[in-house]
Amino acid sequence: MYRIAVLAEQEAERQRYAEQITRFCEAKGLFPQVMQYDDQERFFETAQKEAPTNAVIALSGVAGLNAAEHLRSLCPVSYTHLRAHET
Repeated sequence: MYRIAVLAEQEAERQRYAEQITRFCEAKGLFPQVMQYDDQERFFETAQKEAPTNAVIALSGVAGLNAAEHLRSLCPVSYTHLRAHET
């Protein structure tokens, strides 16, 4: 099962990403567990215990870059490109 984590400061933004991901996955016949987080501390505590298969980090500026790098250090990735998109 896919576990997708969405980290964003604003509730509306988290909800929008979660809904878009869910709709996309359902159209492909996938039914992931989508978890929403509003603070980095709780997000990283959970990621250390059970790493998500995918993560959406929607934090602006340096906070987003730092979160992406922290996640990469905690959870080895199988892909070669990890990008934080400044919102």
